Amino acid sequence: MTLSKKDQAVLKERARALAHVVYERPPAPGKEYEIAVFVLGRERYGLDTACIEEASLLENLTPLPQTPPVVAGVINYRGRILPVIDTKKLLGLEQNGMTDYNKLLIVASAGQEVAFLADNTAGVAVIRPSELRPPLPGNLSDCAVGVTQDGVTVLDAARLLSMKEGH
Repeated sequence: MTLSKKDQAVLKERARALAHVVYERPPAPGKEYEIAVFVLGRERYGLDTACIEEASLLENLTPLPQTPPVVAGVINYRGRILPVIDTKKLLGLEQNGMTDYNKLLIVASAGQEVAFLADNTAGVAVIRPSELRPPLPGNLSDCAVGVTQDGVTVLDAARLLSMKEGH
């Protein structure tokens, strides 16, 4: 049986709504929580899954003239126009250029909703805040929560959204 595009969209929206967990507040210290792991260049980063609505392929990016270089353009995401942030430029990381394999992380935090570009997604990990090592000093110290034992830099979405390019 083949479903119409409208029926497929309705089912996809229902599945997303049922799968999305909303935390009223950050996890208590010592409690486990999930991070979505993504790749930028050769490094792995993570964001609390509570702030990620979806990870998807980059499609139909519309460039915007006269915007800051950190804004790669906009996308139409389920009827909403979202800015697409070049995460590498935002974090001051080496640029490799965009490929057909770029992914988007749709992130909602601090009253904002944006799409962050990532080279790839690497799954979900469960962490305990008490097990995080302090981040190294540098560009990421303003938005990094810590580093996991296997080298994933955990970022704070609200602080990431408030960063200026190359900071």
